[in-house]
Amino acid sequence: MPRDGRLLKPQLRFHRAADVPVYATSAIFETRSEGNRDLDGVTFDDMPWILERNETTDQLRRKVASAWPTLGTRRSRLFALGFDAYQLVPLIRADRSALIRGVDGMTGILTLQEGRRIQRELGWATVIRGKPSVRATAPVTVP
Repeated sequence: MPRDGRLLKPQLRFHRAADVPVYATSAIFETRSEGNRDLDGVTFDDMPWILERNETTDQLRRKVASAWPTLGTRRSRLFALGFDAYQLVPLIRADRSALIRGVDGMTGILTLQEGRRIQRELGWATVIRGKPSVRATAPVTVP
């Protein structure tokens, strides 16, 4: 999917439609790829594990990379899921109020919904010079 997605913006430029907004799923972006420059201007949703650059996420990524150096970037998302699951267990047992308000996880903002289901809200980013630039809010609001 990322390879196919990289063809979209150059084709739009070729057909003089470079100003058309392009939105994609997280499958379009690869964290360790030089080809991401072809995605400049594309807006996509993804988890903080991929989008955020702060001490907590950087430290976790380093620990995972040192323990499993041959791990592919696509599979690394599973570690974020495991991290969140590990963090949620005590909250589900003891402090559901935190989950109702929302917890910042590695996979997104996690909230407890009816039926004891966890809902996840992803962040949005726009690719600029091959790197994701995080947006504060979703680019599109659908009623």
